[in-house]
Amino acid sequence: MVADPGGDKAYLRWQVAGDTMRGPGTYEWTGGTGKYKDIKGQYPFVGVIQTNWPDGTASGYSVFGR
Repeated sequence: MVADPGGDKAYLRWQVAGDTMRGPGTYEWTGGTGKYKDIKGQYPFVGVIQTNWPDGTASGYSVFGR
């Protein structure tokens, strides 16, 4: 789920492949609220893990295509 400053939300599903540090994948908009209520589409992205934390979580970033 992502939200804008006005409180409208968009929901997405994602899947990634690759190693534990960098992986290409796809994301698909599945719905939303407000101005995003009819959002649809499937697009590429690349996820990059920068830090694996001791508690099993990770931090990183994604580059989303459109």
